[in-house]
Amino acid sequence: MMHRALLLVVAASVCHAADTTPDGPRKVVRDSLANLQKSDQKIRNYSFQISLVNRETDSHGVSKTRSRVVSREFVDGLTVTRLISRDGVPLTEEERRKNEEQLQKHLADLKGQSAAQRAKEAEQRRKGRNNQEEWYKEAPEALDFKWAGQETIEGRPAMVLTFSPHPGFQPANIWARVFLKMSGKVWIDSEETELVKAEAGLFDDVTIGWGLVGRVNRGTAFTLDRERVAAQTWLPRKQSNRYSARLLLKTIRGDETLEFSGYTPQAHPTH
Repeated sequence: MMHRALLLVVAASVCHAADTTPDGPRKVVRDSLANLQKSDQKIRNYSFQISLVNRETDSHGVSKTRSRVVSREFVDGLTVTRLISRDGVPLTEEERRKNEEQLQKHLADLKGQSAAQRAKEAEQRRKGRNNQEEWYKEAPEALDFKWAGQETIEGRPAMVLTFSPHPGFQPANIWARVFLKMSGKVWIDSEETELVKAEAGLFDDVTIGWGLVGRVNRGTAFTLDRERVAAQTWLPRKQSNRYSARLLLKTIRGDETLEFSGYTPQAHPTH
C-alpha cells in the first residue's frame, strides 16, 4: 500500500509554471489527481511486461530475494497475466501447461458470467479502489510545493519541484499521517504537464492509529520513472520501493523494484 500511496502523492504535485501565486501549485495539484486517474485508465488499454524483484528481510536480518517476470495480455478482449519466469529461471514445459490450463479455466468462467455479474464485479472493484485511495486526496493540503529549477530529460524540458509537509496540517484519514513526515522531489514535463520522475520518502517515523494499527519507519522511500508512449500518455517505466514498517503484529522490511517494458496498445480491450 505504501508504494501506491507515495506514487499517488508525487503524481499529484504537478503545477503549472505560469501560475506563480502562493496557492497556484495547490490548485493544480487538485486538478492533477484527476489526470492521475486517467493514467490509471489508459494503462488498461496496453499489453506489457513486468520484471519484479523483491527482497524481504526478517527480524534476524536474513534476506530472501524473489523475482518474477510476467506479461499482461488480452485474450478475446479479457485481461490475463502470464508468468514467464521465476527467480531467473524460465518455466518448465509442465509448469507452462498447468498455468495455461488454469488460465483457460479462468477465461471460461469470465465468459460465462452474465452482464449483471460483470457489472457487479466492476462496481466492487471501483469501490475497492476508491476506498483504498480516499485518503491520498488530502495531499494537496498536506504538502507544500516549491520550484527548484528546470532540467532536460530525454530531450524534453522538465520543471523540477520539491515538496515537504505543510505546517499545521491535520489529517482526516489515519493513513494520511504519512504526509506529516514526507518530503521529496518531482520532475514534470513542461509541455504536457506530466510526471516524468519522482523521489519521495519519510524523514521520520509515522505512527498509524496511535501505534495500534502500526508504524511506518523513517527511511521508507519510493522512486518512479515514467515514459511517454504517446501524446498525453505517460506510463510507468521503473518503480522502486524501500519499506520498513510494523502493521499490527507483523514487521516488514525490504525493497522492491518493478520494470515495465513492451507497451503495446490494444484495439478493443473490454476488461
